[in-house]
Amino acid sequence: MGALVKPRQTCASCRWPRYALFDTIGATDASSVALEILAADAWHCALGLLRERTTMGEADSQGPASSVPTDGASAAGSRGVRSAGARKRRRRILITLLFVLLAAPWAYYYAFTNCPMHGRDWLAERIDPAIVSGLDYLYEAGTFGKHVSEGGEAPVHHYFLEQVLERQDHSGLRSHMAHARRINTDHWEWQMLTGIPGWRDVELSSFEIKRIKDAVANSSTNPHSVWVAHALHPRWTTLPPREQERLFHDTGKLETSYDLTHALLAYVWLKKTAPVTAESVEADRLIAEVSERLYGIQTWDARTSDIYNERVAFWLYMEDGPPVRRRWIERIVASQNEDGGWPFHPSLRRTLGQLIGADTGVAASSPHATFLALYALAEYRELLRSGRSVARD
Repeated sequence: MGALVKPRQTCASCRWPRYALFDTIGATDASSVALEILAADAWHCALGLLRERTTMGEADSQGPASSVPTDGASAAGSRGVRSAGARKRRRRILITLLFVLLAAPWAYYYAFTNCPMHGRDWLAERIDPAIVSGLDYLYEAGTFGKHVSEGGEAPVHHYFLEQVLERQDHSGLRSHMAHARRINTDHWEWQMLTGIPGWRDVELSSFEIKRIKDAVANSSTNPHSVWVAHALHPRWTTLPPREQERLFHDTGKLETSYDLTHALLAYVWLKKTAPVTAESVEADRLIAEVSERLYGIQTWDARTSDIYNERVAFWLYMEDGPPVRRRWIERIVASQNEDGGWPFHPSLRRTLGQLIGADTGVAASSPHATFLALYALAEYRELLRSGRSVARD
C-alpha cells in the first residue's frame, strides 16, 4: 500500500482535488482495486469537506469586514448557496462511507478466497513437505492396500495417486497399491473402472462385460460411478434414461458439486476413449458449461474440504482446464492437518480462524480428500518447476 500522494484530478462529486490513498500497482484482482478506489474516494471527500469547513470557519472568524459584498441580500444569498452545497457534499460523503462499510466485508471475503496472501517463495517452500507428509498419512491410513468391499479405494483413486507417485515416490504406498490390485482383480467395481485412458489394459471376459453392462444400466448403482464407467466403455454400455438426460442433455439437472466434478471427468475421458461419440454429444460444450458453474462455486467457497480439493485437482488434470488461482493452492496447503492428511468435511471453526488469522483448529483427516489434495499440489509444483502455468494470481 502506498502513501498519500499528490491530487490527480478534481472530483466530480465534491469538486475537491482527488487523492489516491493506495497505490494500485501490484494489485492482483479487480475487487482489490475497486476496494482501494472506494477507500480513496471516501478519503479525499472527507479531506475536501474538512478543508471547506476550515475555510468557512476562518471566513466567519474574520467577520463581515473580510468580505466585500455589494449589499446585504447578496451576502445572505451567497451564504445560503454555500450552505446548501455543503449539505449536498456531506450527504454524498455519508453515502460513500456507507457503501464502503457495506462493501468492505464482501471485498475482504472475495480477497480471502481468491487473492494470494503469500509470495510464490512461501508456497514453493511448503509444497514439498506437504506432499511428503500427505503420502505418509495415506500409508498409515492403509486404505490404498485394502479390498474395495472393506473400505479400500476405487481404481480411479489409485490412478490419481499413481500420478503423484510418479513425481514423489513412496515405496510403502507402492507396496500397498500393488497388494490392492492383486486382491481386487475379480471385483466387479474394480473391473468396471479400470479402462482409464493411459492406464493399464485389462482383458475382460464376456461374463465380466455383461456384469459391467448390467451395473451401468441399473439406476440403483452410484450414478457417479455409472457416468465414469460409461465414459470408459461407451461402445457397449448404456446409461439409464435419467442419467443420459442430465449428463448429456440438461446439465442444469446436475445439482451438487460432486455431480459437476464427476460429469466433468466423464466428459474428459469420453473425449479420449471415443472421440466420435464425444463430438456427437458436444463434449466440449458440456465441459465449458460444467466448468463455468464449478468456477463460480470455487470463487466464493471459503471452506476447504474434499470437494474443494477435487475441483482444483480435476482442473489441473485437464489438458486445457481453466486457470487455477494461486490462492486456492495456498489454502489447500494451509488446511493440511498435523497428521499429514486433509479434512473431508468443511470446518466452520477452521474457516473462521483462517479469516481472522487465528488458530485454524483441527478437522478429521480423510484419505479421499488427501489424495485429491496431493494430486493438486504435485501437479501445481510440476507447473512451477517446468515454467508452464495455468495459474492465475
